[in-house]
Parts: sequence; C-alpha cells; structure tokens
Amino acid sequence: MTAFGRLLAAHADRRAPGPEGAVLLAGPVPAAALVVAAGLHPVELVPDPGAPTPMLDALAGDVALTARDRSVVEQVLARAGTVAGVLTTGRTPADAGLFAVLRELGRTTGTPLPPLAHLDAPGLDRPASAAYRAAREAEVLRWLGELAGRAVDDRALAAARELVATRDAVLGELARDRRSASPRTTGWAAAVARQAGAAIGPAAHLELLRALVEDGFAGVPRPDPAARRVVLAGSAQDDAALVAAVEERGLVVLDATDGAELGWAATGPGRPGDELVDLLLREARERSAAAVVHVSRDEDEVARWDAARLVARAPADVEVVVVRGGAAQLSAPAPAVRPAGGARTASPPGPRSRKVLTVAESYTAYQREWFAEVTGRARDGEPFAVVGADYPHELLRALDVPYVVTQWWASIVGSKRMTAGNLAALAAGGYAPDVEPYSAQGLASHLAEEAPWGGLPRPAVLGAALGTPVTHRIYTAWAHETGARYLPVERTAESRARLSPTWWADLPEHWDDAVEAPRLDLLRAELDGVVAGLEQVTGRRLDHDRLAEVLQLANEQAVANREARDLLAAARAAPAGVVDTMPATMVPQWHRGTVWARDAARALRDELAARVAAGQGVVDDERLRLMWVGRGMWGDTGLYQHLEASHGAVFVWSMYLGLAADGYERRCAPGQDPLRALASRFVVMGDELRMPGWAGPWHVEEARRHGVDAAVAIADADPFVVRALEDAGVPVLRLGLDNTAHDAGAVARARLEEFVDGLVGARAGR
Repeated sequence: MTAFGRLLAAHADRRAPGPEGAVLLAGPVPAAALVVAAGLHPVELVPDPGAPTPMLDALAGDVALTARDRSVVEQVLARAGTVAGVLTTGRTPADAGLFAVLRELGRTTGTPLPPLAHLDAPGLDRPASAAYRAAREAEVLRWLGELAGRAVDDRALAAARELVATRDAVLGELARDRRSASPRTTGWAAAVARQAGAAIGPAAHLELLRALVEDGFAGVPRPDPAARRVVLAGSAQDDAALVAAVEERGLVVLDATDGAELGWAATGPGRPGDELVDLLLREARERSAAAVVHVSRDEDEVARWDAARLVARAPADVEVVVVRGGAAQLSAPAPAVRPAGGARTASPPGPRSRKVLTVAESYTAYQREWFAEVTGRARDGEPFAVVGADYPHELLRALDVPYVVTQWWASIVGSKRMTAGNLAALAAGGYAPDVEPYSAQGLASHLAEEAPWGGLPRPAVLGAALGTPVTHRIYTAWAHETGARYLPVERTAESRARLSPTWWADLPEHWDDAVEAPRLDLLRAELDGVVAGLEQVTGRRLDHDRLAEVLQLANEQAVANREARDLLAAARAAPAGVVDTMPATMVPQWHRGTVWARDAARALRDELAARVAAGQGVVDDERLRLMWVGRGMWGDTGLYQHLEASHGAVFVWSMYLGLAADGYERRCAPGQDPLRALASRFVVMGDELRMPGWAGPWHVEEARRHGVDAAVAIADADPFVVRALEDAGVPVLRLGLDNTAHDAGAVARARLEEFVDGLVGARAGR
C-alpha cells in the first residue's frame, strides 16, 4: 500500500476507538505534545454531527449542545471505560462549555467518566496572558503525569514538542507545494493527509507524511492544471467532504477553513477583527483564485461575522460566495438585499407593563437625567467610555470617566423597539446582524440613522472582557468605526473538576480562596493595563483612596440588594414582581460605586419592607409564583404581567436582583489588595448565570428561597439550570425566544397561558 493509501485508511478510521489508555482531546488549542510528553497516546476527537447520540439522549435528553458537541460527548461516553482521561481545550469561557457539560454530567447523573481536565489558553499577546497560559499548561502536565504514573520532565516535553513541530513542518512543506505553480496534490488529498493524524498520534502521522514525500506522492490525485482555484474559508471542517464537493465542480481548493494551509489560527481572540478577512482576500489575489468560498456552520458566530466582512471588503475583482451549512448547501445563494435601517418592531400585544414601586419610576427618571449629563460631558469634549457589563466599571468610576454599559444601552434600544432597525443598520454597514445582537447594539447605534434618547456620543474608550470568540471582532470593529481606544481584558474559564455548591456564600469574604489563583492573577494584571490605558486617555491618575471609597459603596449597595432580595423571597404575597425589580435593580447597578446607587438600593429595600408591613402584594390573590430564567424581555415587560389578574401568577424572580444580591460583594480585609478583590468580582461574572456547575445549584437555591411554583426559560438559559430546576421539582416552560425577539409576544403569551393553565389544573387535581 502506498503512503497515501495508508493516510487514507488512517483518515477513514479517525473516529475509531483508538488504543486503550489513550487521552481524548477536544478543542481548538493544540495539546497533543503535552500528552506525548507524559508517555500517553493522544486521540483527537472528531465531531460527527450526523451521528445518533443514544447514550447522551438517555442521560440528558435535549440538553442544548450543538450537534458537533453532542457527538463529541457521545464518543466520550462510549469510550469511558477504556481511556485514561479527557482533555478539553479553549481560548474563551465559551470554549470551556464542553468541559463543563462533561463535568456536570458526571456530577448530576452519577455516570462514571474518565478523569477530566481543561486547558484554558486565552490568546492576547501580553506577558500576563503568557504567564497564565504557562500556569495552566503546568497544571495539565501535572494531571497527565498523575494519569501516567510519573512526572513529566522538561526533556520529555521538549522532545514531544520537537516531534509535533517536525510533523507540522512537513505539513507546511505540503501547504507550500499546494500553492506552487504545479501542485502535486488536490485540496481533498491535502485535507486527508492533514487530518489523518487524529487517532494515530503525531509520531505515526509524521512517519506517513515523510513516506508520502519519499514516495513522490505516489497514488495522490493531482489537480487539473487548467482548473480554476478557489480559496475555501469559514468554519473548521470535520472531514474532507466539503473540499471534495467543491473540487467535484471542476475547481481546485486552497483550504483555509482552519488556518492550516495559511499557517494562521482563525479563532485566536487576540487577532484584530479583519486580519483573517484581509489575509483571505490577499491569498485569493496572489494565487489568482477565481473566488473565496466561505462556508459557515450555523453555530459558528466568528465565521458568520467574517463572512459579512468578506462581502463588505472584497475588491471588485474577487468574487465571494457565502454559504451557510455544509456541502449540501454549496449552490451559490443569490445576494441578500440589505434592508434599510431605522425600522421599529411593532408593539407587543396587550397592555404595557404597570409598576407598583415608586422607586422604579423615579430611577428611570434619574437615568434620563444622568444620561443627558453624561452625553453633555462627552459632547463638550470629555473622554467618554462604553464598556461591557462584565468590565471593571469601578476603575472608570474612581477616575471619574463618564461611561455607559453596552447591555444597558441594548435594553434601551429594545425597550424602544428599535432593535430590528439597528440590526438592519449593521447589515447595511457590512456587519453580520445575527452575531451576538445584544452585544452589538452600540456599534449598531453608531451606524443607524435613529437612536433612542438622542443616541450614544462617539466614545473615546471601549472596554470588553473577551468572553466569547466573537467579542473581540465586535469591539475591534466598533473601535475602528469610531476611533475609540479599545482596552480589552482577558476572560478566563473555570477549570476545576469540583466546584463549591454554595459559591454565593463563599465569595463575599473568602473570594481569594473561592476563585482559582491563576484566574485572579491574570485579571489583577489586566486591571493594571486598564488603569494605564484610562490614565493615558484622560490625563488623570488613579487615586487609590478614591478607589477604596468606590469599592466600599459597591459593597454597601450589594448588602442592600441582598436584604431586598431576602424580603421579597420571604413575603407572601410578593410585594413586587420583576417588572419593578428589574429596572429598580439594574439602574442603580449601572451607577455602582456612587452614593446615589447605594442609597437607591436601600430605598428599594425600604419600599419593599413597607409594602410587606402593609400587606400589599402585586395582586390581591397570589396563586402562583414564577421565576424567569435568562435575560430579561426589556422590550416586552408586559409579558410578565399577562396572567397576574386572571391567574394570580406573579413573576417574583429574575437574575437581576438575584445576582445583585449574591454576585458583587467582596470584603477586603487588612493587608488584602483592593484591586485583587475587584478582580474576583469580575473573573467569575457570567459563570454564576450560565456555566454548568455554577449556575444550576444557585438557581435551585433561589427557587427554594422564593418558594416558586414554576419557571420560564428563554433560549439563552443554561440547559443544566433547566435540568437542575426540574430535578428539584420545579416545572419549567422552555420558550425558544431570544430576549431581543420582541415580535413573538403573542406566541409567548399563548404558551405561557397554556403552561399556567396546566399548573392550575394539576394543583386542582391533587
């Protein structure tokens, strides 16, 4: 058999079980060298999105994973008794989802799983990030050493890295040959050769690749010299089928779907937003390619973002064909007609929401006055910032930098039913309108002709924590459009195999022990960078006494929020519902670290206490207490009150007051670093709400505390939260809605009514 024949056989067997005692690998960060250094055999799991997943179905039902990730979990479950361990990798917390799901499956179902570990490797080119990656790699090497029964020494690690580098160098030679005037392999054959090493390991892969070259590429199909070249880009492919499908059309593929033939990692969060796009276009021109064919999976937001940018940036002599899906969708679609911006979504059905708390209305009025002041300062030339909700606002507060939070602005856009117009403006500006639309509203408002409250001023500073692979793309584009100084910070992933089941009790005082030290170390260093950047933009210097005051005020605000939450949870009937508590919580949260915000939280607590003392409930006859799981429907808050009068059904809980009560307080003892305490507040932000293992126990505790009868979850709710609630006896209605989808109100109301009728009927039948 020729070397290519053996590569072809290895490619066909990539999803075979592999040898016993192997370490299964899954994720975007190369880690085979670490496994080899421990004397173990690496097997890179290859997703098979079309395969059935009976074991996962039996354990977790319709747990919300992509088809690719479901297939990976199924492979782990099928091999659980034969492998030494499972190592997942990632560059953002979103990449850690697979690890968290496996960890949670083991915890909640009792299913025996192999030892699990996660290599978190965020990608910004900074010394602190490099130190963090080294620390995480050292942890993984210790874990692998425990699996192997011997420590991994530097010599073994260097040898393993040299092996993988040598293999990659041969692949590089093949890639250069593919771009020569007379390439010796088709794109399909090159993909087969590249992907064949998944199960056989780098040593055997290198041996076959060398033999391929020594054989003079015997048996390898060669491209037609007259055939047109195309650059294939987009989502990384699980096999060579897509390349084959393109080449069956008489084309020759230069494959850039995973950066392999370009020597570039497409999803690195440290890359400037359009760098890959420009590289693809340059590749097409330099190689005289007929087109760039960009294929993206539905769940791949980075690829969808890049597809829109390719169309927008392509010169007239480079054709771009954008395909959503896979080989079956390769017929080039007609160009989409970009809608004009400015359209408003129709008002939702039913009356607008009604508030019972006076503070809620007064806070909204204050917010308008504050926004007018902030925008006035910005338009007078003072540096103005827009930052994400998981960004260290307290630093801006201590430096007296006026700022707006991206998510708050998105809620204002939604409440004015202007989301659809903003998304149309994104599309018209050459950006994907369906990629993290909640986070992209600031960029969209800059591009749109119409904006609420007079619009956002042009920012001098943009700040984001890189929690998803596409976050960096959005903020880089926003900075490019506005000329703002962009100050990103790394977001890291929880990598522990076991988590505290009561983190909400641990974090206020014991944060330095409750949070992993490497995560704290990195974000603490990142905060120094934020301070330096803000000082450069503003010409001011951080006053640490002022920062201490801001942190103390934020702690006092968190205490008041917890007292308010506890009052509402214990009261029967509820003195207020989420229509009141959402804005009454979140408006002060956007002012965290001010006297006004601290006093506003206390005023909310006091008004709730007064209503409880007076026996005042949301409705006279409260019969059902409901919790809302996921982001709020800010553009249709009337949904929450739809069944109050008819069914006595009151939404008493949302994540907003719950997290304000449990997620923010950080006490700083004498001798502790206030900036490290601040880092501990933000390093886990988001974990509490959506990370399996963090979110489920907390939601169950909140349901118990509030005495809820049922829950309603929207599309962004963590499926393990839903499962945990159901396992705790809380019925859950799954509404497949995005919180920006304000045109689905009638359907949501009908389903909610049907669900509540069922609860009432079940109660009557007891």
